[in-house]
Amino acid sequence: MRSYLDILKSIRQHGELIEGRNGFTISSFGERFRHDLRKGFPLLTVKQVPKRAPLAEMFAFLRGETNNQGFEDLGCKVWQSKGVSTTRKKITNEKGDLGPIYGQQWRHWKTTKGIEIDQIKYVIDELTTDPHSPLPPCHLMTIFKTTGQGRVLNLHQIMRSCDVPIGLPFNIAGYAYLLKIMAKQLKMEAGEMIIDITDAHIYEKNKSEVSEMLSRDPMELCELTIPDGIDITDKSTLTNENIDRILENVQGYKSHPKIKMEVSV
Repeated sequence: MRSYLDILKSIRQHGELIEGRNGFTISSFGERFRHDLRKGFPLLTVKQVPKRAPLAEMFAFLRGETNNQGFEDLGCKVWQSKGVSTTRKKITNEKGDLGPIYGQQWRHWKTTKGIEIDQIKYVIDELTTDPHSPLPPCHLMTIFKTTGQGRVLNLHQIMRSCDVPIGLPFNIAGYAYLLKIMAKQLKMEAGEMIIDITDAHIYEKNKSEVSEMLSRDPMELCELTIPDGIDITDKSTLTNENIDRILENVQGYKSHPKIKMEVSV
């Protein structure tokens, strides 16, 4: 995926060295990843990306999980180091509590009047009844747009900040899974995904690993067909068994070897 490598190159060429709470980063303002899923499923090939963890994380978000154990039960361990803040520890003693993270906001978002909205169900309902609606979904940072006279579903994700070498490949895979699953459920074709990042950065301590990635030639992308029977509004279908069924349909994933990088939290 040249689009991903172009972001890494842009950060190295135009980024600004910034000292943050976790060390120095090379930061670039405003970068865009763009890929058409009709040209292959975007699992990164210049380094190996886990197939299960991004899908398991997306399932946990869709289930509305707010505890680390819920993520681990599905096979995603990336939230182990993202415990609650000092402030939140004062009001909860629950082990593994992650606070009101993405899944909570997606499935149980509350308005200023205290009305609870299931944003995932809302998006599915809107795309089913009015796929050309000019109004954005409740979750304004993930926008769905139909093209091809309502036959193609596209996704636009807006991120405030992203560790591009470590986090972005994971995010690309996760939202690509979401787009494919939603398109299948809506009897549409998965089209383009765009991820816009306000603060796209590389940690200075990972510069040599980025150079290694950029020295590698991308390989042909894999393909993915979503099986029947998965409804993202129905938590009873968001199971380990269905994760396994999806992963069985990832065909032809080949990549260069893993590159170990230090994660900052």
